[in-house]
Amino acid sequence: PFSRSREESGRRLQFTERSTANLFFDLNRSIGAGVFGELGRWSTPLHFETAIFNGFQSGADTDVRDAGLDQNFGWSARMYTDLFSEFGNHGESDLSWHPAPALRLGCGLAGTRLDANGFNEFNRIRVVDSGARLASLLPPETTAYDVGMYTIDAHWKYRGLSVIAEYYWRHLTSFQGGDVPSLSDQGFNLQMGKFVTPSKLELLSRWSRISGNSGTLGAVYQSTDEVGFGAAWYIKGNNAKVVLDASRVNGMPLFSPRLDILPGSEGWLLRTQFHFAF
Repeated sequence: PFSRSREESGRRLQFTERSTANLFFDLNRSIGAGVFGELGRWSTPLHFETAIFNGFQSGADTDVRDAGLDQNFGWSARMYTDLFSEFGNHGESDLSWHPAPALRLGCGLAGTRLDANGFNEFNRIRVVDSGARLASLLPPETTAYDVGMYTIDAHWKYRGLSVIAEYYWRHLTSFQGGDVPSLSDQGFNLQMGKFVTPSKLELLSRWSRISGNSGTLGAVYQSTDEVGFGAAWYIKGNNAKVVLDASRVNGMPLFSPRLDILPGSEGWLLRTQFHFAF
C-alpha cells in the first residue's frame, strides 16, 4: 500500500502501462502482512492500509538468506477519501460517465534501510536520469542507507472526463561509510482521459517528469520527461479493450525489457495492446 498507481489493477489503466514517474517511485510487490479498513461512519470515510514486509520490490525474491535480501523490514501506508459523489470501481477512466463530480484524494509513505549484505535489495535502487544503479555510483566503503518515499494524489471524474495528478518524493539518507550527502528525487504525473463516445472511445494524454540529484550524488540536479497521448476503444468495459499510445521520452531512468524501456533510452515509444480479461 503506497501509490494510487500501484493500487490500481493493470487491466483498469488508461494507457498500456503506468507512467515513468509511477514506475520509478514504485514499491511494486513484496511479501509481508498488513491491515486495512476505514475510519469514520460519515458519508466520506477515510480508507487506510498499512503493511510491513521484507523489502521494496522483493516479490520476485524468496525469504531465504541467500536470496539477496537484507535483514531489515520495509513498511508502508496509504490513505484516501472520496468526495462529492460515489467514485466507483471502474479504474482510471470515467466509464460510468459520472453525472456529478467525483474526487478521490490520497497519500502514502514508505521506508526501509538497505544493507549491502542483501545484494539484490542494495543494488535495486536506480538514479535520475541515467537509470544507473545507485550502488554502482557509491564509494566502495558505503554499506547501508535509508530510503524514505512519499506521495500525494488526486483523481477527478465527471461526465466522461478523468484527470489524475500525482506527486512523488524520494529521500536517500544516513549513508554509512563514504562521504555521501543526503540525496533527493521527485516527480509527478499529470494524466487526462476524455470519452468522445460515451463508454466506448476515449482520448488520452499525460506528462510525467522526474528530477533529482541522485545520479550525481548531490552535485547537480538532472531530469527526464515523458509526454504521451493515445486512444482506447472499450469493447466491453475494462474486460475487453484496445489501446494505442505513443510517448516521447528523454533520459529513461528505468530498466524494463518487457516494456521496451532501458536506462538512458530516448525517442518515441509506440505500443498497441489488445486487452481481454475473464
